[in-house]
Amino acid sequence: LGSMAKIEATTRATKRVVESAVRSAPATVRWKPSPLTVDRKVAKKMLLYKDENILAVNKPSGLAVHDGPKMTQSLVQFLPLWQYGREEHPELAHRLDRDTSGVLLLSRHAKAATMLKNAFNDNRIVKKYLAICVGVPADPEGSITIPLAVKNIANGMFRGVLMSDRQKEFSEEAAGSTLPGGVQLAWTKYRVLCSRGQRCSLLDVQLMTGFKHQIRIHLADALHCPIMGDYKFASPVLRMIPSLGQKLRAMKNSRGPMCLHAHEVKLDLDPDKRPIVITAPPPHHFTNTVKELKLKLPTDWNSP
Repeated sequence: LGSMAKIEATTRATKRVVESAVRSAPATVRWKPSPLTVDRKVAKKMLLYKDENILAVNKPSGLAVHDGPKMTQSLVQFLPLWQYGREEHPELAHRLDRDTSGVLLLSRHAKAATMLKNAFNDNRIVKKYLAICVGVPADPEGSITIPLAVKNIANGMFRGVLMSDRQKEFSEEAAGSTLPGGVQLAWTKYRVLCSRGQRCSLLDVQLMTGFKHQIRIHLADALHCPIMGDYKFASPVLRMIPSLGQKLRAMKNSRGPMCLHAHEVKLDLDPDKRPIVITAPPPHHFTNTVKELKLKLPTDWNSP
């Protein structure tokens, strides 16, 4: 009984340390971006593509797409600056996480919004990302098909987690659907573009489905290669593991912005026309991190 009591006490103490680390993480390590000036010059610089139906912009890392109680700035504040002669301003066609940079699509009118929604549902829009990761995946390329769900992981802190026990329910035909209990049938493809020993790697990632935080969860929890700068999924709980903590410190970027960039979007909207391919150059913090880690950012490659 004495031994059991000691084990339970140790377990409770460990849980308190972990919960304390999780609660303190945002206040102690979170990177804060510099505010943008909401004017036509900045809006024009962000613009990547424009036609009569859609726009594409290069969203900066740290800029939320929607307003919120804790947001002082968001991308929706720029929407009136992208009207370009139309009576209504464009609308978001999808989302990117606040700390993810890269290509974001906008619809210029209601008909275009429906067209893009249908294209997403029919998998005629392909989104590709670049990710700098801590560690190197065991396999140089592959598919991650472990379902996801949002769970209360500590004291009311909700987080997307893997549902490994439900993987047998995944199929390519059912991918993208949500099962009873909120189980999301997620599918992510990846390929290692280059690596530096076992310390870090640059991945080419393709979203086959589009659940919230999907790439971040699959890379951190399934591949055990969290994205550099991702404090939500490569949290102090993981940094308590000595080997990972050493890797993060060695990279000198444990407090910088997240290195996940929506590099390319391919839209197949008209069967009689060639697909539209829109690319966004990675931001400076991304390219600087690539150089610092002695990785190599390719100029052209075939994604998975």
